[in-house]
Amino acid sequence: MSFKVLLPLPPGAPGAPVRLDLLDGASTAVQRQVRRVGIGGYETPTMATLLAVAAQQPAPVFFDVGANVGLYAAMVARLFDTEAVVAFEPTPSTAEIARRIMSANRLDVRVEEVALGAEDGTADLYLSAKSDASNSLVEGFKRSTGVVQVPVRRLDAYVEATGLVPTLLKVDTETFEPQVVAGGVETLRRHRPAMIVEVLKRRGHDHGVELTAAMAGLGYHFHRIDVDLTLAPSEVIEGDDRSPHHDWLLTPDPVGDDLRAAAGAWRRALAACGPDTHPRLPIVSTVRGIARSQGWGAVARAARNRLRSAVRSRS
Repeated sequence: MSFKVLLPLPPGAPGAPVRLDLLDGASTAVQRQVRRVGIGGYETPTMATLLAVAAQQPAPVFFDVGANVGLYAAMVARLFDTEAVVAFEPTPSTAEIARRIMSANRLDVRVEEVALGAEDGTADLYLSAKSDASNSLVEGFKRSTGVVQVPVRRLDAYVEATGLVPTLLKVDTETFEPQVVAGGVETLRRHRPAMIVEVLKRRGHDHGVELTAAMAGLGYHFHRIDVDLTLAPSEVIEGDDRSPHHDWLLTPDPVGDDLRAAAGAWRRALAACGPDTHPRLPIVSTVRGIARSQGWGAVARAARNRLRSAVRSRS
């Protein structure tokens, strides 16, 4: 079972509306969320900013680090004439879904079942009890249901070994972002890719402090990605636990009004892609998908949450 989402391109952009097949919408947290809210409701400020940056590059080389099922990688590969797109996802089952999505869409995306970090080797990946979208190499980030050992590469080592030099990075590694930067300092210093990085503040600890320190001396400009897409400059990178938006744009040059305008155009295009732009999966497929990926306990929790939401909407 699969479903397709429709993304109309921004006004004035060439090409026809684009379809992206995300396979079984009940398999993973990302697929389920896109099924509920559409592409237009999924991390809209971040997606719009990423697409605006990619559109300014003649042939992007995009590295999606902590790619999960590869939604960002698939969007960039589908929408742009890229030189290369690489999705790094260490969770074995999630990486396999990413491969299936790329194959179903005939996208030239390399899925690397590996984590990026500060050292080459192996590390424990903690499988989150809350969501398959919050697995982390940081012990205690979320309550875990298990651990798998995964390979870890430095970004610098990967660039040297493959000859692929990123022009754009998206890093979402559940508080492991400073280690990713530490392993890619030479790439950042020499090649100056634009970066979109998740920055969390949890239990009073601001992980932006470590990321600011990791970026010190590299000459990057920091811009918070907020709901209004002001992309205001900042001297430091800070997490904000009061906001649902946690991503920052880090650029080798100051952000201009042209990028802000382009991000706004992409946001308007994304807004046209709601949940009504793809067919609904039968409830049986939803239940089977959740049970397959998270167990029958997750099915029970989802049913309780749906019931509570229905009761609140009627009250």
